[in-house]
Amino acid sequence: MTIALGVLAKDGVVLAADTELTWGYLKTSGEKIWTTEAETGALAIAGAGPGGYLEAVSQQLIDDFQSLRKPITSERIKKRFEKILLAFHKAHVMPYGEAASIWFLIALQHGKETDLWATQNGVIWRRSPYATVGLGCEYADALLGKILAARLIPGVPLAERIAAYAVSGTKNNVQNCGKKTSLVALRGGRVIETNASKMMLLDSYCDRCADAQTLGTRYALGFPYKDQGKASQNLTQYFAGLRHDMVAVNNLSFEGKEPDLE
Repeated sequence: MTIALGVLAKDGVVLAADTELTWGYLKTSGEKIWTTEAETGALAIAGAGPGGYLEAVSQQLIDDFQSLRKPITSERIKKRFEKILLAFHKAHVMPYGEAASIWFLIALQHGKETDLWATQNGVIWRRSPYATVGLGCEYADALLGKILAARLIPGVPLAERIAAYAVSGTKNNVQNCGKKTSLVALRGGRVIETNASKMMLLDSYCDRCADAQTLGTRYALGFPYKDQGKASQNLTQYFAGLRHDMVAVNNLSFEGKEPDLE
């Protein structure tokens, strides 16, 4: 796992991750977010560490969540998950040292509660308004810190765009973070997966955000323009067009499966 992050919103929570997998000199891709829906809500999990460990623990957490037949407090779910993580850590991680450490981000909607948790080995703690794990976490933290500060995002669509932007920036600037972006949201007790075509389009707009930042910085530094009078107008139009395209992504609908993309 190279980068995974979560963004909390007032009406839900979003998890996003890159899809690059690396073994020595070999690079491939794979999903790094596990999700489930149950009678009592929805759960999404992403992690950093050895792939086999991540899948094994995620399945245990999913099985435990699916076993719930009535709503309980998120604090009780947290304690159940801590027992699972601690037991796995003692049996499979501690004997092999720090190199085998695992970290998770857990997004949960259960009853009327929405939570974003981070874990390290057997410990779980709440995070808001965002959390990151993985090799690129420092870079993603810096991006999200500039955008979010301590504010809670008003809605899931904006949280999706912010999460996509942070993963895109990390992929472009941190080694071994790459391939496609995977993104899911929990909203209304349901798992909402972002279509691959829509995600690719959103990724391209995120790259344009980086271009826009460069253009704005060059202008602010005083780089010469052939037509200085139109420079600020052109920048405003560029940002307005980019904002329109980014917001419109949430309203796009892609029907059917695309074997070459999904």
